[in-house]
Amino acid sequence: MTGRTTPSPIRLDIPPLYIPYATTPHPDYDILTARIGTWLDDLGPRLIPHQRSMLTDYNLPAMACLALPTTSGSDRFALAAQNAILHGYFDMLVLEADPVAGDLMLASDAIARTLQAMDGSVPQRPAGESAEEPPFLAMWTDLAHRVQACLGPLLSARWVNAHRHGWLGHLRHTAYSLAGAQPTLDHYVLMRSDSAGGPLIPLLVEMTREPDLSTPLLTVPELRALSQAATLLIGWDNDIFSYAREHALGRPPHPDEAPRRAPVNLVDLLLREHHCTLPEAFDQAVRLRDQVMCLFVRLSEKYLPTARDDVRTYVADLGQMIRGYAEYLLTPHTTYHRKTDSIEPDQDPHALSYTFGHGGLTAERSEPTNHQPLPYPSIRWWWDLLDT
Repeated sequence: MTGRTTPSPIRLDIPPLYIPYATTPHPDYDILTARIGTWLDDLGPRLIPHQRSMLTDYNLPAMACLALPTTSGSDRFALAAQNAILHGYFDMLVLEADPVAGDLMLASDAIARTLQAMDGSVPQRPAGESAEEPPFLAMWTDLAHRVQACLGPLLSARWVNAHRHGWLGHLRHTAYSLAGAQPTLDHYVLMRSDSAGGPLIPLLVEMTREPDLSTPLLTVPELRALSQAATLLIGWDNDIFSYAREHALGRPPHPDEAPRRAPVNLVDLLLREHHCTLPEAFDQAVRLRDQVMCLFVRLSEKYLPTARDDVRTYVADLGQMIRGYAEYLLTPHTTYHRKTDSIEPDQDPHALSYTFGHGGLTAERSEPTNHQPLPYPSIRWWWDLLDT
């Protein structure tokens, strides 16, 4: 009897992503990294070596320096950067870690308690309940006090609600994953925009500048569409580049066990709905996100000539954020977070595995078909704005 041979990984080459914007990394990377380290030591939870290694490998200060606008106000940049980094730590070490990742009740409770801390009221737990609080609660409380002092009460309320909106999206995303279910592509468009950060993404851009764009974001449909499109692009780019990691997280430790949780990812939804191969699904995923990128560019060109200066700056900052986040996903310093292979040390050696090649980013105009609206009713109105 002969043993099975270990299959070679299947190589998949992801096409280049169309992003006609540039980004200039913020020069304060070393200062920000040191500040985050001190903040963690002073107010953060006690981390085991594996968790500290994850923080190093994810390198979220690099993400903040690439994606957030480079402004002259270092204090406002630091505030927005600390917010983005803490949000990432909370996702990574609480919401996406066991036992919270596998239990919607635990996830909901961690989010609710954190939001109460951010809102300035953390009620005592009833007698008999566990006194253990979600990790990072003291850091969220400290951040909330500084946001209130910097932004004032109205923008601070928007700040709390933006996190509430994004975490609700995370819970919906997780519910599908734990149920082993998948939404329709139309449903996933809005769900992914929410779970990628929702209104927090544009608010982080605002936090680095002084103008308050609350009114135009509510009343100007073009600006609302541009903000939502930017958030969706960030979510879909994450789906494309983190595909290997998502499947590694969902794979059971032993081949005869059920999956820990089913990935809910743009690529998997395309595989299911279009009955295509994995390389074809990646091609389609890139084509879809390029269509949204084309919409962002065309709507900007139509709307911005008559917009006020701070709005034009805001939209340019969104473009930089899309580019900067994609560059962060491609940087070699985030290999743990954005794996280029689907192989895990403890997996069945005979399981199918992939290794990924990335075509990078391009500013070249994409093919004309990418100017067509996406066939999803939930966002069809974005393209309708081009005709008004």
